[in-house]
Amino acid sequence: MDLFNSPSRKLREIGVRGVAEACALMAAGPGSRLLMRKIPYRGQMTVAAAAYG
Repeated sequence: MDLFNSPSRKLREIGVRGVAEACALMAAGPGSRLLMRKIPYRGQMTVAAAAYG
């Protein structure tokens, strides 16, 4: 499984990839797993979810 989805147009412009998923994993801590890949939310941002354990 490819961990990170394709970056949004704006993120491609600034050279950042997979921010929503990476941030979810970092916030959940070491050993965490991705529960939900990034999805658009209200057309303004993307969200992803991760959990520890």
